[in-house]
Amino acid sequence: MNADSDTPDAAETGASLAVAQRMEELRSQYLDNLPRQLQSLQARLDTAGEAVRAVLPELYEGLHAIAGSGGTFGQARLSVQAHHLAMQVRFWMAQPDSDSIDRAGLSAQLALLLQTVASEVPNRSAGT
Repeated sequence: MNADSDTPDAAETGASLAVAQRMEELRSQYLDNLPRQLQSLQARLDTAGEAVRAVLPELYEGLHAIAGSGGTFGQARLSVQAHHLAMQVRFWMAQPDSDSIDRAGLSAQLALLLQTVASEVPNRSAGT
């Protein structure tokens, strides 16, 4: 700050711009990688076969990470959706049998998350 006023000096303004540019770079990288993350979770579920219970911890971790990072990078709706799905997966993890796991519903919700990414970030393809 300039000692005579409350206005930032050139160094502070430059630092703020550098931080903003770096955050935008990170946001862009995050949004570029997000469809692949979701597709990877979907593929993991699809290839689990009868062992769907075994992949639940991996699905939970992936969804939890997306829920936590989404808001940071301007994807609040995605963050909330991923959080709700992560909580459902955690509930299934606590159940004693696999009969309670709605595999089709889980797959559909993962697809919905991918659609959310495509709709909220229209210049990025959900298929990349």
